[in-house]
Amino acid sequence: MDLVLKIFQIGFYVTASIIAVLTFVKAKNGLLNSVNTEYQKKVMERLSDLSDEIWEEFDFSSANHWSKNKALDEVLERIHEYAIENKHEILTGKAGFPGVPLPQKQLEMMASLERIKSDPFIPSKIRGKLVDILERRISSTFEAYHTVVKDYQDDLAKGKGWDSFELNKSLLSNKVLGVMINNGVGIEDLQAAAHEVRLEIQRYYESFNPIKN
Repeated sequence: MDLVLKIFQIGFYVTASIIAVLTFVKAKNGLLNSVNTEYQKKVMERLSDLSDEIWEEFDFSSANHWSKNKALDEVLERIHEYAIENKHEILTGKAGFPGVPLPQKQLEMMASLERIKSDPFIPSKIRGKLVDILERRISSTFEAYHTVVKDYQDDLAKGKGWDSFELNKSLLSNKVLGVMINNGVGIEDLQAAAHEVRLEIQRYYESFNPIKN
């Protein structure tokens, strides 16, 4: 009788232990599924916003359309203002320009790049494409401004272009655009890159489509 009781007790404890383990595993999986579902929800929301952000620059109705980008005008206005205030010193070689100013747009792109690099809600493949194009764009903008605009400052110091500030803007804009195109980040290149990223976002969404899979 004692043996039967002991066997029953052992069976009871083994069964209870198995049930406890299975209950724990089920609860853990349920929690992980809940966390994963919430994470994927945030990823989907971020990608939706990101898709819109990327296309704003090529949406004619958007205030951020590339044709409304006044970054170069902003820089030249600062240069011209300084030049007028210090004209005598510049032309006589007593003073030079304090450097090439960075436009607000450039600072915004740099901040955006750093944010995207560690954004936990952008899948790595999509993030890689964004980082690549932003890095090339930022680098090319630096190159364009520190060659074209610097040369322009040197010309002003030599007495050239003082009577044609407005015309100078158009000429310099074409030169800056030429540098960007040569580096593969002209307007058409950027638009193609935007399409590529947005299609990659679509593919990511479609990977969760049970019907297609």
